[in-house]
Amino acid sequence: MAIPVQSGRYKGSDSVLDYCCSPCEEIDKNSLHEADVYCKNCVKFFCGDCSKPHAQLYKSHNTFEREDISNWPVPKAKADLLQKCHVHKNKKLKHFCSGHNELCCSACVLQNHRQCKDVALISTLAKENKDGDIQPLLLNLTATLKHLNNLQNAGESNIKFIDILYEISLQEICNLRQIINAVLDKLEQNSKRELEEMRKKITANLTDDVETFTRLQDDLQRFCEAVQDTAKKGKEELRFIAGKKCLEKLQQYDAYLMQHSVTFESTITFHRFIEIEKYLSTLPGLGTIVQGSTEKPTMLIQQDQVISVKGKHEYNARLETDSHERSSITAVCCLPSGQVLLSDRDSQRLKLLDKSYNIVGHFDLSVSPGDICLVTPEQVVVTVHDGHTQMIQFISVTNRQMVKGTKIPLQQRCTGIAHHQGDLYVAAETALYQYTLTGKLVKKIYEDISVWKCAVSPNGDRIYVTKKGQGKILTLAKDGTVLSTFSSPELQEPCVYVANAGQVLLCDFYTHFIIQVDREGTRKLATHASQADGMKHPVSVCFNRNTDSVIVGQYKNTIVVFKVK
Repeated sequence: MAIPVQSGRYKGSDSVLDYCCSPCEEIDKNSLHEADVYCKNCVKFFCGDCSKPHAQLYKSHNTFEREDISNWPVPKAKADLLQKCHVHKNKKLKHFCSGHNELCCSACVLQNHRQCKDVALISTLAKENKDGDIQPLLLNLTATLKHLNNLQNAGESNIKFIDILYEISLQEICNLRQIINAVLDKLEQNSKRELEEMRKKITANLTDDVETFTRLQDDLQRFCEAVQDTAKKGKEELRFIAGKKCLEKLQQYDAYLMQHSVTFESTITFHRFIEIEKYLSTLPGLGTIVQGSTEKPTMLIQQDQVISVKGKHEYNARLETDSHERSSITAVCCLPSGQVLLSDRDSQRLKLLDKSYNIVGHFDLSVSPGDICLVTPEQVVVTVHDGHTQMIQFISVTNRQMVKGTKIPLQQRCTGIAHHQGDLYVAAETALYQYTLTGKLVKKIYEDISVWKCAVSPNGDRIYVTKKGQGKILTLAKDGTVLSTFSSPELQEPCVYVANAGQVLLCDFYTHFIIQVDREGTRKLATHASQADGMKHPVSVCFNRNTDSVIVGQYKNTIVVFKVK
């Protein structure tokens, strides 16, 4: 089947016409008119005005209007493009060297193919190869063109995504500076408080000493005056007593002064922790700027390749310190590092697993977490909600540490979330919204009273939305147009996940099924697990490309891991 190729035509002062009126071009090459009719007998093109006299003079000629453009010859501009030699621009390709498998112009033959015995005229070879079909090549060319267009779109999206990540990272730097400022402010207040307390303590002691010295000085002054009068006027007996008491007083005051003279030498000095300055001076910044990369979507020839599972293992998902006896793993997120992040709604915790699915860390939240999706290789967003608080929380995961980042407050409960190139898709019970990573509401994509979970295809052209209580999954275009609807008895309240290669997986809490549907969202491809396989209330599913396995979160204390064949 021939593939229609749209002819390019540019409007404006520099317009290039694929087909020009031949008579008009012969009269004035600078005044070209677009052809409307082609005469096969004359092998000429005619505009609307010129076609009328031609039709009157040559009524028997075989002519074709634009509606029959498939009967027109290849446009001259396109023929010239194909026939032009890429080495000698002013020469046309006339020869073919089968020994070198090269198209050649006359200049190429003289320069590079004089000794070649397999040089033939293209016109001769074309007559001998009448059955040659270029449609398969055109198919490949069209597919390559589409792939290049996808790469261009992906590159442009990535540029926008980098700008968004720049703003987020810039905000995180400012937030860290505020945290450091708050810590330094606290340390400053602590040091000031300690300084003030020491000043009060020393001042109080010194004040007591000063008051004591003043009192002693007054006593001694009165005693000294009494002794002076006695020395001048008193009798010998009184002078004797005065002398002894004077000696006694001097000894007492000398002893007291010896004990308290050091008080007047008290000082206050601030000795700073030079380690703080030394440590800060060694740091190149508030953190490191890392150029990360995420795995590009795998472009499978067969995009609906069925996942084939074999065997399963169960791994513990509960901690002894959990607030509930039973876990509810509402989301599973596989990190590029190989670690796995679980959302335990009932215990209000995020749980971090290593590559062997051992719990190596946890992060407590003040409200219940719901869904999780990956934003960058080391950052996720988590939906959290209770009766009063609805928001999207950013969490950074580095090694085994989880750190809370910025948050996006919401006006409605968020039941599902997905991310693609800086766009957050938020399922919120009655509608599907699009947000930026900075929290700006872009638009309402789709509205329905039963919006439950959402996921996005690897290239972002499809959004999958499940409907709560209706057992349906909708496939939407980016503008919210419903492309398809799929329902099945195996679905009542499905959750949806899209693997990096584009496979669409669904799990259902009530029916206990894990199924796969096609990329178009029109038919079931496979049932991977059911209650007969030990499934019990699956509420989340994820494909772990690091271990080639499917992970299922359940309403129980274990996760199930299926190995993929």
